[in-house]
Amino acid sequence: MMDAEERDALSAGDVITECKNGQWVTEIVGDRQDSRSFTDRDEAVAHGREQAIVRGTRHVIVDSPPTGDITDPAGDDSERTS
Repeated sequence: MMDAEERDALSAGDVITECKNGQWVTEIVGDRQDSRSFTDRDEAVAHGREQAIVRGTRHVIVDSPPTGDITDPAGDDSERTS
């Protein structure tokens, strides 16, 4: 999970992909209306990466701690891309 300091370091237009309440969400910093949710992490990451490329901004992937749900990933493969 990102802390407040990390979020403050993001610029308008940067793309964040993170898990919120079991849904993977891709949000654009500074434009909350331009967000999408996904049930699949890989789809959300691909969409976020595409949006960052189109905008010429960073894409940050924030993996959440495992919840024990069947949809949790098998391992810790968190990453940050730009």
